[in-house]
Amino acid sequence: MTDKEKMHFYKRERWYPNCKRYKVHYIFNEPWRYVLRVRPNMITHTKMVDGVLESEIARISNYITNHFLRNSMMKIAHGSAKYWRWIGNKELKYQNPLDNKQIHTIMDEYYKEIEYLNKEALHSKDKKYNGK
Repeated sequence: MTDKEKMHFYKRERWYPNCKRYKVHYIFNEPWRYVLRVRPNMITHTKMVDGVLESEIARISNYITNHFLRNSMMKIAHGSAKYWRWIGNKELKYQNPLDNKQIHTIMDEYYKEIEYLNKEALHSKDKKYNGK
């Protein structure tokens, strides 16, 4: 809210024992200045609906639900079937970097890394012997 709008309200905090916390309410300073207007909310336009497409979407959704495939889909996409809403971003740093990679690409990276390390080891031995 802008400063001009804030001038017309005051902040009131109430204790709610059910929630065991305070809730904030903004109340008019001078309620007699305002008039409540109720306007009809009539629906004049509707979206076009494709019945065949909607039935196909419902059929696929039912198939996923009835065959218990939602966890499998989550596991393929994210590496695990945990509920991300409750976990938050804490688990992202523990996500496996090898998820959703094919085995031959993993092996190629591994062999390249071993080859690079062996070359480094040979160069360091050569420097030792040539330095004497």
